[in-house]
Amino acid sequence: MRLRFLEDQEVTLFAAIPVGILAAIATTLFKEALEGAGVVIFSSHADVVAVFATLALAWRVVVPAVGGALAGGLLVLANRLAGSHGGASDYMEAVANGSGRLPVRITLLRALSSFFSIVSGSSVGKEGAMIQLAALCGSLFPSTRLERGGGSNMRRMLTACGAAAGLATVYHTPFSAAVFVAEVVFGALAVQRLMPLFLASVAGAMVSQWHGGLQPLYPGLDIAPDLRPHILLAAAALGVAAGIAGALFMRAAGFARSRFA
Repeated sequence: MRLRFLEDQEVTLFAAIPVGILAAIATTLFKEALEGAGVVIFSSHADVVAVFATLALAWRVVVPAVGGALAGGLLVLANRLAGSHGGASDYMEAVANGSGRLPVRITLLRALSSFFSIVSGSSVGKEGAMIQLAALCGSLFPSTRLERGGGSNMRRMLTACGAAAGLATVYHTPFSAAVFVAEVVFGALAVQRLMPLFLASVAGAMVSQWHGGLQPLYPGLDIAPDLRPHILLAAAALGVAAGIAGALFMRAAGFARSRFA
């Protein structure tokens, strides 16, 4: 049993890097598709907020309405498939409580729903869809040891590696992405889990930065550290306020979801 665990760990470590690369390719293609759709629809490379500021009032109403209808229809279809599927359809649930296997059709439908929401000016962020697609790369990654059976733990680990790489490509934070998935998804910072997550995150972040020309995520932000006591107190107060606001927002979102359901 001990030898089998070490062999599985070795296979996972070697698979983490290609999973991270595939995850970065998937997230990059999704981001490129969003930018290409913006050019096709609005004939502009500008940010969607700047584009909508130049549109007539009628188009500011029609475009989000049409995009929302398409996105909503796809999401309804995905939710119906998820209801009949019976298994986990979210990467966190699939890794924490499932076999690590993500349903392909449901994941792609939800990503496409987010795609239509984003290109039509809705406030839905692209990060969730990108991370879910990245996790799908880990879920589908082929392995001879997995095919021989008994590899659900390895499949969960590879799916988590894909999600960590997706987080790293979105935010350019490979170490934070690995720690987030290890602590939030798995619930513990175990070394045997952190190492493959970190390898996948670094690989994904490197591919993303190569594609973007090694540019910072938010250029122009050169803020010198200020450790004066009143600044530190203000930062602590801001953290408390942000935590309260986040908790209230999550409760409001859950309440609205239950009412709309």
